[in-house]
Amino acid sequence: LINSPQKGVQMVIDTKYKPRYYNGSVDLEDYRQISGYARLKSVYEKLETDYRQNIDWLIIYPNQTGEHLEKIDLAQKESLPNYVQFYKLGVRLREINKSKE
Repeated sequence: LINSPQKGVQMVIDTKYKPRYYNGSVDLEDYRQISGYARLKSVYEKLETDYRQNIDWLIIYPNQTGEHLEKIDLAQKESLPNYVQFYKLGVRLREINKSKE
């Protein structure tokens, strides 16, 4: 969870190691999973948010073609079609070079 109401950011976040999200849509099972998290009473209580208010959802996935990000920039999140307040964000992962010498 991100709970920073003073910055206007309250959301449920899940990470998926699914590089195909870069060019494709999110799997239906992943929509269902994160939507389930975003409907838990305990989540609303931790965020101190009214149950009648929708909470933003975010899926973070690997994107090795993007710039290396030391810090996640929520301004770069991408809105997902057909859903309200559901986003995805690709983050470049560090790579370990284990070449044999």
